[in-house]
Amino acid sequence: MIIGIAGCSRAGKSTLADLLTWEFRIQNKSVFVFHIDDFVKKISEINKIQNQPNWESSQSINTKLLIDTIGFYKKKNFDILIIEGFHLLNIEAIAKLCDFQIVINLKENTFFERRKKEIRWGFEEQWYLEHVWKTWNEEGQKFLESLKQIIIEGEKPFEIKEIIDQIKLKI
Repeated sequence: MIIGIAGCSRAGKSTLADLLTWEFRIQNKSVFVFHIDDFVKKISEINKIQNQPNWESSQSINTKLLIDTIGFYKKKNFDILIIEGFHLLNIEAIAKLCDFQIVINLKENTFFERRKKEIRWGFEEQWYLEHVWKTWNEEGQKFLESLKQIIIEGEKPFEIKEIIDQIKLKI
């Protein structure tokens, strides 16, 4: 089974992927997680916005490499593959690989609050934070909808057992 997790920056995609991984492993399932950020193109191949790489564009993802890597791991007979990322469900070729989709919603004020605390990219100008939020609303949410999809709120702690029950109901 392939589970896709999408949401804006700082929504909790990686956290949810980690929690699901451990819950499935407790159930004796083998799990592998793909973080879409690990599949970005070379910086020279990414469009720029105000002289900065536009990481927030789906064009920054090496889709072929991601799809090929998913195919490779699919052949390794993992019980569950989890793919998480900002652009996951708006890249049709990737969205179609997912047997189940989770979209994490986040309120604007929570996004800004969490993103301003983020330090792994160093200081980010306000215009760039606004660009990230705008991109999520214009591009990130144009995902391929599926009957095997749930939308959860990123404002509160994830209820893993509840999420797994919803996955089981829809698969």
